[in-house]
Amino acid sequence: MSFPFYDEEFTFTQPDGSQIKVRGWGDQHYAVFETLDGFSIVKNPVTGFFEYASLTSDKNDFRPSGVSVGFVDPRYLGLEKNIRVNRESAMAKAMDGYHALGIRRRCEVRRERNKAFLRALMSASGPYAAPPSRTMTGRYVGLCLLIDFPDVPGTITKEEVDDFCNRKGYTGYGNNGSEYDYFYENSIGRLEYTNIITSYYTTKNPRSYYTNPDVPYGARAREMITEALQHLKNQGFYFDQLSTDDEGYVYALNVFYAGARSNAWSEGLWPHSSSLYFRFELNPGRWAYDYQITDIGHELSLATFCHENGHMVCDYPDLYDYGHESNGVGSYCLMSSAGYDRKNPTQICAYLKYKSGWANTVTPITNETQMTLPAGNNDFLLYAKNRREYFLMENRYSKGRDASLPSSGLAIWHIDEVGSNNEESMSEDRHYECSLEQADNQFDLERGNNLGDSKDLFSSVNNNRFSDTTSPSSKWWDGSSSGLDVFDIGMAGEGLMLRAKLYSDIVKTIQKSSSPAQDIPDNDAQGIKDIINVADDAVVSSIKVEVNVTHTYTGDLRITLSAPAGKSVVLHSRAGGGQDNIHEVYDFNNLPELREFVGEGVQGDWVMHVQDLASIDTGALDSWGLSIESVEQGAGATPSVIELDDSPGMRIPDQDPKGIERSLVVDATGYVQEVSVSVDISYTYINDLVVSLVSPAGTSVALHQRTGGSADNILASYDMGTTPGLERLKDEPVSGEWKLKIVDLAWQDVGKHNKWSLRIIRKN
Repeated sequence: MSFPFYDEEFTFTQPDGSQIKVRGWGDQHYAVFETLDGFSIVKNPVTGFFEYASLTSDKNDFRPSGVSVGFVDPRYLGLEKNIRVNRESAMAKAMDGYHALGIRRRCEVRRERNKAFLRALMSASGPYAAPPSRTMTGRYVGLCLLIDFPDVPGTITKEEVDDFCNRKGYTGYGNNGSEYDYFYENSIGRLEYTNIITSYYTTKNPRSYYTNPDVPYGARAREMITEALQHLKNQGFYFDQLSTDDEGYVYALNVFYAGARSNAWSEGLWPHSSSLYFRFELNPGRWAYDYQITDIGHELSLATFCHENGHMVCDYPDLYDYGHESNGVGSYCLMSSAGYDRKNPTQICAYLKYKSGWANTVTPITNETQMTLPAGNNDFLLYAKNRREYFLMENRYSKGRDASLPSSGLAIWHIDEVGSNNEESMSEDRHYECSLEQADNQFDLERGNNLGDSKDLFSSVNNNRFSDTTSPSSKWWDGSSSGLDVFDIGMAGEGLMLRAKLYSDIVKTIQKSSSPAQDIPDNDAQGIKDIINVADDAVVSSIKVEVNVTHTYTGDLRITLSAPAGKSVVLHSRAGGGQDNIHEVYDFNNLPELREFVGEGVQGDWVMHVQDLASIDTGALDSWGLSIESVEQGAGATPSVIELDDSPGMRIPDQDPKGIERSLVVDATGYVQEVSVSVDISYTYINDLVVSLVSPAGTSVALHQRTGGSADNILASYDMGTTPGLERLKDEPVSGEWKLKIVDLAWQDVGKHNKWSLRIIRKN
């Protein structure tokens, strides 16, 4: 089946009609099967019977014994139990299985395009300021085809399938909500994905025609799907309601066929996901291509359906190993095994939520970070080496959608955007794209020992520290120190406390105070202002503000702090009612709004503004103070970096001097030391194009100016070394609106702007 299966029981039918029960591990690309008592089996290609198996001498293949399953007691054949081919052979067979189904799906094409864009940026470094691929927000609509056969009618109604896909709070067959509910909750309400359910289409031929094991795997499934689509088209079905990508391909085509699964693995209508041999035109400019197909059986389950739509709609990769010599991220993500409960799959992991634009907060780890991280709210911690490699952390708790998690606590994900979850070696060159740092340091997931256990996630009872010197360690894949130390990790629960330090940086603390003892005018919106001047030329990484006010009714008061560049944060807004006096220290924990100052310049006048907005009660601003931490880069560290990107997917108007313009806004202060731009444009004749970067100060620099002749597409990075014109931006302010302008100055060829990225290194 398209979704991975682990130790799952199946019934296979032998050529003589007899049935055998087997247990399997694998997916549609590669799988191994055993009898229920553990003897490996393989299909004899000559007889078509499943036979007991041994390994070839090189352990690259299973060898049929010549004895059909069930004919003799396998113990008398001298066979070993639980045998497996070697890891390299398993991976090679999985890749053969992957390619055997044919053309790549559109979701894979879109994902590879994003990876290609990232590879073009790999020489750059610095924290990742935004998810690298398109965000998945808004409303998306897929198509769900119901198909039955003249000799096998559908038994689960269209209405039931509609509820399974779309109904809020669905509980049919024991499922925890509908597919809509699953994606809505994982996205914290940002993705609303529904399906249009068709009436049953009855095929032209009996079921045996489509399940014929002698026909290449997938061929009859494609034929059946094309039949059903043509029928809908003939009936005048309104395909315009379906969501498409930027080239007109429908994101999701789900197919349920009536009856129980009758094929053995990798034959006939065995469940799988793939693409049609040729795109099917639904109406002008709209195509069906990617699909997933499964038997409807006697009940409906969320796990497989959600997993496959994660591919088709969200462009998610599989986070398990196709060769099944390792277990990827196991139970900790929908895109791996998703836990043991098919009716209540575990949540999508932080990495994929982050890429989808579903993060509620992404808090960069700074020195002396201290916080309580809630579970299930998409609040993540980020610590990055560069664009491709970073640590992402979330609190996972075995409850609700995560009820089948094997462990609770802090999930620390080690991400390498260009890695692969088929590579379990844990070496510099061969490692997962998304790896779970396992608190017990056993790395059972990479070794294929299990799908997760109770000691995987960090907590006070498992392992409460993660640093360069612990096991596992916070070192980067190349073995270099990250300087990250996460410690005092608390009890697992709906809120998890932790602290963090950064040892690679030198932290400078700036402390200033003022004691004006100044009366606050009663019921006067102008209030009073007091100034603390800071001479240090630095940038805020954290800030604490102490305020001491004597006043008989604090509900009258509004207190605001403004940074030298003008950004303001309200510290106290008419809270406290009839309470007297304010003696408070505000920090990131009790006033998260103070994070707005991170990255702000320290140098200049900090202004405390106190207003009394009601009559009668009076008081004074006695004193106030600042404690600002600024991180000075240590030896070899990267200067202050700003990185932003934008994925517009916008068509470029043909032969139009106005062209298109996209903007990225930089809020930080400072001046340009270096600037680089990366551009991804699909276009059939790039000599038509002029591409320019315009700074906030109005300086325009040509990046691409009608070169390249008839070549297709621009996937390029421009920096001060390759594009000397960018040197003109040096010493300009970084703050403001940076624009990318694309103009098509010739007729006929057309294209679109997929994505662009801006990277600025500020002067220290």
